[in-house]
Amino acid sequence: MAAIVIPATIVGHSRESLRRKAANDPHFRALLEQDLATWRDPYGDAGYGPL
Repeated sequence: MAAIVIPATIVGHSRESLRRKAANDPHFRALLEQDLATWRDPYGDAGYGPL
């Protein structure tokens, strides 16, 4: 059970942290937007990262 709950909790907190940093740091947000414009999933057709 811990193998499922703990990683999911960490990912959830990572998403919140990433969104908070992007909302508060214009330079970081610009870098994310630049990466989003050129990123392609190498293994399929997944969306961009945890956003």
